[in-house]
Amino acid sequence: HKGAGLLHHIREMIGNDSVFRAILVGLNNDSRHRTVDTKQVENYISQKAALDLTKVFDQYLRSTTIPVLEYQIGEGKIRLRFSNCIDNFKMPVRGGQRERTNIEGEGGEVGKITKEAAGGDVVGGEFAHRRP
Repeated sequence: HKGAGLLHHIREMIGNDSVFRAILVGLNNDSRHRTVDTKQVENYISQKAALDLTKVFDQYLRSTTIPVLEYQIGEGKIRLRFSNCIDNFKMPVRGGQRERTNIEGEGGEVGKITKEAAGGDVVGGEFAHRRP
């Protein structure tokens, strides 16, 4: 499931399904009948997406851990953070359909999404987690 997670996270970071699909089709077309290595694929996707995906590739391709999205509900906000991940891992997370925030990995400041953006009621609680 780690490969699916990688592709899903890149798709979410791009934020545009047409662009994501064009990158995958372009990668296939530009690499057809050639041998390419991992770094070439990483560079191609990063360049076409106009994003620095280094930490995402490091997390999913060079680490055995799977990031866990933890959340805490309270004080009118939903607080999010990633744990079980490499240093400096960051990943945007969509709060409902309207707002995205960049969430840092373990040891970083947690991002905040308002209850309006999350589309739900906010109640007190400890950090809980779910696998993204």
